[in-house]
Amino acid sequence: MLTLISVIFVFSILVVIHELGHFIAARLMGVRVEKFSIGMPPTLYSKKIGDTEWCISAIPLGGFVKMSGFVDESMDTNITGADYEYSSKPVWKRMIIISAGVIMNLLLAMLIYAVLSFSQGKTITPTTVVDVDPNSAIAERVGFKTGDRVIAVNSTPVDNWNDLLTLFYGSMDKGVSFTVQRDEQTMELHYARELL
Repeated sequence: MLTLISVIFVFSILVVIHELGHFIAARLMGVRVEKFSIGMPPTLYSKKIGDTEWCISAIPLGGFVKMSGFVDESMDTNITGADYEYSSKPVWKRMIIISAGVIMNLLLAMLIYAVLSFSQGKTITPTTVVDVDPNSAIAERVGFKTGDRVIAVNSTPVDNWNDLLTLFYGSMDKGVSFTVQRDEQTMELHYARELL
Protein backbone atom coordinates (compact mmCIF):
# COMPACT_ATOMS: atom_id res chain seq x y z
CA MET A 1 0.00 0.00 0.00
CA LEU A 2 2.87 2.36 0.83
CA THR A 3 4.38 1.68 -2.60
CA LEU A 4 1.12 2.64 -4.31
CA ILE A 5 0.91 5.87 -2.31
CA SER A 6 4.54 6.67 -3.16
CA VAL A 7 3.94 6.07 -6.88
CA ILE A 8 0.84 8.29 -6.86
CA PHE A 9 2.73 11.01 -4.95
CA VAL A 10 5.68 11.02 -7.38
CA PHE A 11 3.36 10.90 -10.39
CA SER A 12 1.40 13.84 -8.96
CA ILE A 13 4.60 15.89 -8.62
CA LEU A 14 5.46 15.16 -12.26
CA VAL A 15 1.97 16.19 -13.36
CA VAL A 16 2.06 19.42 -11.31
CA ILE A 17 5.45 20.39 -12.79
CA HIS A 18 4.22 19.53 -16.30
CA GLU A 19 1.01 21.52 -15.98
CA LEU A 20 2.87 24.39 -14.31
CA GLY A 21 4.96 24.59 -17.47
CA HIS A 22 1.82 25.03 -19.57
CA PHE A 23 0.44 27.57 -17.08
CA ILE A 24 3.59 29.73 -16.97
CA ALA A 25 4.00 29.67 -20.76
CA ALA A 26 0.32 30.52 -21.31
CA ARG A 27 0.50 33.49 -18.94
CA LEU A 28 3.76 34.72 -20.52
CA MET A 29 2.15 34.52 -23.98
CA GLY A 30 -0.91 36.45 -22.80
CA VAL A 31 -3.37 33.54 -22.67
CA ARG A 32 -5.95 33.51 -19.87
CA VAL A 33 -5.87 30.34 -17.78
CA GLU A 34 -9.33 29.62 -16.42
CA LYS A 35 -8.53 26.53 -14.37
CA PHE A 36 -5.46 24.75 -12.96
CA SER A 37 -6.36 21.35 -11.53
CA ILE A 38 -4.19 18.89 -9.63
CA GLY A 39 -5.99 15.59 -10.16
CA MET A 40 -9.11 14.89 -12.17
CA PRO A 41 -12.71 15.83 -11.22
CA PRO A 42 -14.72 15.81 -9.04
CA THR A 43 -13.20 18.87 -7.37
CA LEU A 44 -12.48 18.60 -3.64
CA TYR A 45 -11.23 22.14 -3.08
CA SER A 46 -10.99 25.22 -5.27
CA LYS A 47 -9.98 28.84 -4.87
CA LYS A 48 -10.16 31.56 -7.49
CA ILE A 49 -7.16 33.88 -7.68
CA GLY A 50 -7.40 36.44 -10.45
CA ASP A 51 -8.77 34.79 -13.59
CA THR A 52 -7.64 31.30 -12.55
CA GLU A 53 -9.53 28.77 -10.45
CA TRP A 54 -6.99 26.60 -8.59
CA CYS A 55 -8.35 23.11 -7.82
CA ILE A 56 -7.42 19.97 -5.96
CA SER A 57 -9.48 17.12 -7.37
CA ALA A 58 -10.41 13.65 -6.14
CA ILE A 59 -8.65 11.43 -8.67
CA PRO A 60 -4.89 11.91 -8.21
CA LEU A 61 -3.94 10.40 -11.58
CA GLY A 62 -3.50 13.47 -13.74
CA GLY A 63 -4.26 17.13 -13.89
CA PHE A 64 -4.95 19.84 -16.41
CA VAL A 65 -4.74 23.51 -17.30
CA LYS A 66 -7.85 24.94 -18.96
CA MET A 67 -6.95 27.87 -21.20
CA SER A 68 -9.47 30.24 -22.74
CA GLY A 69 -10.02 29.44 -26.40
CA PHE A 70 -8.38 26.01 -26.29
CA VAL A 71 -10.85 24.01 -28.34
CA ASP A 72 -11.28 20.31 -27.68
CA GLU A 73 -14.12 17.93 -26.94
CA SER A 74 -14.11 18.53 -23.18
CA MET A 75 -13.31 22.24 -22.90
CA ASP A 76 -14.32 25.23 -24.99
CA THR A 77 -16.37 24.40 -28.05
CA ASN A 78 -16.51 27.89 -29.50
CA ILE A 79 -14.05 30.71 -30.03
CA THR A 80 -14.88 34.36 -29.45
CA GLY A 81 -11.66 35.69 -30.97
CA ALA A 82 -10.66 37.58 -27.83
CA ASP A 83 -6.98 38.51 -27.62
CA TYR A 84 -6.50 36.46 -24.42
CA GLU A 85 -7.65 33.19 -26.08
CA TYR A 86 -5.21 30.44 -26.98
CA SER A 87 -6.59 30.12 -30.51
CA SER A 88 -6.03 33.82 -31.26
CA LYS A 89 -2.29 33.56 -30.65
CA PRO A 90 0.21 32.99 -33.49
CA VAL A 91 1.46 29.46 -34.10
CA TRP A 92 4.88 30.06 -32.52
CA LYS A 93 3.27 31.14 -29.22
CA ARG A 94 0.95 28.13 -29.24
CA MET A 95 3.94 25.85 -29.86
CA ILE A 96 5.72 27.33 -26.84
CA ILE A 97 2.64 26.82 -24.66
CA ILE A 98 2.13 23.22 -25.78
CA SER A 99 5.80 22.22 -25.47
CA ALA A 100 6.33 23.96 -22.11
CA GLY A 101 5.01 20.97 -20.13
CA VAL A 102 7.55 18.58 -21.60
CA ILE A 103 10.33 21.16 -21.23
CA MET A 104 9.50 21.52 -17.52
CA ASN A 105 9.69 17.72 -17.11
CA LEU A 106 13.11 17.72 -18.81
CA LEU A 107 14.31 20.54 -16.56
CA LEU A 108 13.05 18.62 -13.51
CA ALA A 109 14.91 15.49 -14.67
CA MET A 110 18.12 17.49 -15.16
CA LEU A 111 17.72 19.10 -11.72
CA ILE A 112 17.19 15.72 -10.04
CA TYR A 113 20.20 14.28 -11.88
CA ALA A 114 22.38 17.25 -10.89
CA VAL A 115 21.32 17.07 -7.24
CA LEU A 116 21.98 13.32 -7.08
CA SER A 117 25.30 13.65 -8.90
CA PHE A 118 26.58 16.44 -6.69
CA SER A 119 25.27 14.97 -3.46
CA GLN A 120 26.44 11.41 -4.14
CA GLY A 121 29.50 12.13 -6.24
CA LYS A 122 31.56 9.50 -7.96
CA THR A 123 32.59 6.50 -5.92
CA ILE A 124 36.34 6.09 -6.08
CA THR A 125 37.65 2.80 -4.81
CA PRO A 126 41.30 3.13 -3.81
CA THR A 127 43.72 0.81 -5.53
CA THR A 128 44.53 -1.22 -2.45
CA VAL A 129 44.68 -4.97 -2.93
CA VAL A 130 42.26 -6.23 -0.31
CA ASP A 131 42.79 -9.92 -0.88
CA VAL A 132 44.83 -12.00 -3.31
CA ASP A 133 42.95 -14.95 -4.75
CA PRO A 134 45.29 -17.96 -4.69
CA ASN A 135 43.71 -19.11 -7.97
CA SER A 136 44.49 -15.82 -9.76
CA ALA A 137 47.27 -16.46 -12.24
CA ILE A 138 47.77 -12.75 -12.91
CA ALA A 139 48.10 -11.77 -9.23
CA GLU A 140 50.51 -14.65 -8.65
CA ARG A 141 52.58 -13.85 -11.74
CA VAL A 142 52.81 -10.13 -10.86
CA GLY A 143 53.56 -10.80 -7.20
CA PHE A 144 50.74 -8.85 -5.54
CA LYS A 145 50.34 -9.28 -1.79
CA THR A 146 47.36 -8.43 0.40
CA GLY A 147 47.60 -4.77 1.42
CA ASP A 148 49.59 -3.61 -1.63
CA ARG A 149 48.49 -0.25 -3.00
CA VAL A 150 49.02 0.32 -6.73
CA ILE A 151 50.00 3.97 -7.29
CA ALA A 152 50.99 3.83 -10.98
CA VAL A 153 50.64 1.65 -14.07
CA ASN A 154 53.42 2.05 -16.65
CA SER A 155 54.48 5.23 -14.80
CA THR A 156 50.97 6.73 -15.14
CA PRO A 157 49.56 7.59 -11.68
CA VAL A 158 46.30 5.86 -10.74
CA ASP A 159 44.02 6.39 -7.77
CA ASN A 160 41.08 4.12 -8.61
CA TRP A 161 40.44 0.66 -10.01
CA ASN A 162 38.75 1.89 -13.20
CA ASP A 163 41.86 3.79 -14.31
CA LEU A 164 44.11 0.94 -13.22
CA LEU A 165 42.18 -1.68 -15.20
CA THR A 166 41.91 0.57 -18.28
CA LEU A 167 45.68 1.06 -18.35
CA PHE A 168 46.34 -2.61 -17.58
CA TYR A 169 44.09 -4.02 -20.32
CA GLY A 170 45.35 -1.42 -22.79
CA SER A 171 48.98 -2.48 -22.22
CA MET A 172 48.66 -6.22 -21.56
CA ASP A 173 50.20 -7.27 -24.87
CA LYS A 174 53.30 -5.10 -24.39
CA GLY A 175 53.85 -5.80 -20.73
CA VAL A 176 52.79 -3.82 -17.71
CA SER A 177 54.76 -2.35 -14.86
CA PHE A 178 53.00 -1.62 -11.56
CA THR A 179 54.38 0.84 -9.02
CA VAL A 180 53.26 -0.52 -5.66
CA GLN A 181 53.45 0.72 -2.08
CA ARG A 182 53.95 -2.20 0.27
CA ASP A 183 54.21 -1.30 3.92
CA GLU A 184 56.57 1.71 3.82
CA GLN A 185 58.38 0.75 0.61
CA THR A 186 57.73 1.56 -3.04
CA MET A 187 58.54 -1.18 -5.52
CA GLU A 188 58.01 -2.16 -9.14
CA LEU A 189 56.12 -5.30 -10.09
CA HIS A 190 55.91 -6.49 -13.68
CA TYR A 191 53.42 -8.40 -15.76
CA ALA A 192 54.34 -10.01 -19.07
CA ARG A 193 51.75 -11.93 -21.01
CA GLU A 194 52.74 -15.48 -21.78
CA LEU A 195 52.90 -16.24 -25.46
CA LEU A 196 51.24 -19.47 -26.51
